[in-house]
Amino acid sequence: MGVAGIHIWDFKGYNQRYGHAGGDRLLAQLGEKIREIFKGADCYRISGAGFLIRFADVTKDRFEEQGRRFQMEAETLCPGQILCEYVWTAQVQAPMKLQQQVEEKLQIAMNQRSTRAYGGRTPAAARMLSELKQAIKRGGFTAFFQPKADLKTGRICGAEALVRYQHGRKGVITPDKFLPEIEKAGLIRYIDLFVLEESCRLMRQWLDEGWEGFPVSLNYSRITILEPGILEETCGITDRYRIPHRLISIEITETISAVDNISLKAITTAFTEDGYGISLDDFGTEYSNIHVLYDLPIKILKIDRSIVTDMFHNPKAGIVAQSVFAACKSLKIRTVAEGVETKEQADILKEMGCDMIQGYYINKPLPGDCFKETCLSFSDIQK
Repeated sequence: MGVAGIHIWDFKGYNQRYGHAGGDRLLAQLGEKIREIFKGADCYRISGAGFLIRFADVTKDRFEEQGRRFQMEAETLCPGQILCEYVWTAQVQAPMKLQQQVEEKLQIAMNQRSTRAYGGRTPAAARMLSELKQAIKRGGFTAFFQPKADLKTGRICGAEALVRYQHGRKGVITPDKFLPEIEKAGLIRYIDLFVLEESCRLMRQWLDEGWEGFPVSLNYSRITILEPGILEETCGITDRYRIPHRLISIEITETISAVDNISLKAITTAFTEDGYGISLDDFGTEYSNIHVLYDLPIKILKIDRSIVTDMFHNPKAGIVAQSVFAACKSLKIRTVAEGVETKEQADILKEMGCDMIQGYYINKPLPGDCFKETCLSFSDIQK
């Protein structure tokens, strides 16, 4: 099946320039062009400026040729404003899954188009970007580090970098309160790269003090990981601080499996070939896609806190978790359980074959300036 998404960029501006009659003509012309080129497909207008094509039982070569042809001909109708993205799969997948992949690609394309058109972003997003950069510059955002412990040795073995916002009156604000708006505006990459830079700055300080410290993992959003040039930007920051790539692990959330698998596999493979680790975060929060365990070059799998909690109320959850740990061991993928709060949870996870734990049982997320001291004074969790 092939799915294509078509979007008229800045359709509101087009209507303002040519009137609603002009906008109607463009929509009608696009509709005719879609029916002509994607003959035999199911075609829909799904929003004021958006179209969707679903084509079942079509070969990859034919569908991609149709997509390229549409892009060429749409350019003659309205130069620079018609965006077309498409995905194709030979696997059995729900059409909505493919539509999600197309929407991800369209969002990235719209962000790039806005950047070129406005020298940054749309006016509203440009204001938000300016405020975001000012907040970063004045120290409004900061990185906290939550330690991870190895269940076999009982010692700290790594850390996850997490962003926090320091509000003048409200104190430290967690990401769920401010990240959704930033992500919606297409500016999440600035936060992701800020956390990377803060992590590298701290790790450089450790190395200069003669302490290697631990590998640090950090989150990249779906939009960030798929942006062209993100690997080069990541290398630019890590290499500027002279941080070995093996000490940095990029965490991608389980929901990233909604992204076009071909694109995702290419970029994650490129990261691993450059020495970085790839971790799959939040495994178990939704309908988990087992194929990502063997299809992507994942080195670490993080079991969501909901499964850790469910194991004590639902025996079936424990059976599933133990099976996942066993599969990961065979695949040479290390496992981390998040949200561990008690010794009882840690002991059971160890018996099940989990490699590492993270959560308040070890410690809460810590500011960078006290992370080293806390880790050096940490007592073996087995004691």
